[in-house]
Amino acid sequence: MIRRARWTGPLLTIAALLVLTGACHRTLRTTPDAPVTLARPSRMYAALLGELRREGGTASVVIDSLLPTDGLDADVAEGLVASLGITRADVAALLAAQRRGGARVDGAMLPDSTWRTVSVRALDSLRTLARAQPRDPRSDPFWARWNAAFPNSAGYVILSPAAFSTDGTEAIVHVRVACGATCGTSEVRVLRRDPRGQWHTARRVPISIS
Repeated sequence: MIRRARWTGPLLTIAALLVLTGACHRTLRTTPDAPVTLARPSRMYAALLGELRREGGTASVVIDSLLPTDGLDADVAEGLVASLGITRADVAALLAAQRRGGARVDGAMLPDSTWRTVSVRALDSLRTLARAQPRDPRSDPFWARWNAAFPNSAGYVILSPAAFSTDGTEAIVHVRVACGATCGTSEVRVLRRDPRGQWHTARRVPISIS
């Protein structure tokens, strides 16, 4: 009886440390086949766009697009692991979501009528037309055509298909905001769903800023 009591304190201390360590290093534990139906992707996208609006983003047009499906640069991938507190498997799941597709952004996901969807085909068409015309040092040909096509828009947002945790409470998504030839950001965000079902950005790391 005395010997058992002597070990109780250390055992409890070790157990508590293991629990705390696990909480501090909790990862998304995403898989390529994670059940996205639990997560209601539309709510996550709408919440993310609402955050972009509140953060003062000037983009008023949303475009669904994909990250590179052949992988990220090693230093970028390691930066995501270190900065977001996720695993390499989570990064792989995010890229797998890009290859799989299906997580399209549509009008039902937009938080207000000022966000309009534009197809990737339309965006590529503007880029093709811009490359075909002579280069003007005074203005960027793509943005000249963009502003002509969307006079009330100062830019656009690209949201990638997201990778969701297996329990549907966290998501990783790539966000790119473009507002000019030398104006824009690219970042990866981890969003978390609270007990009320509301999504919020929990962690974020920039990939590029211009």
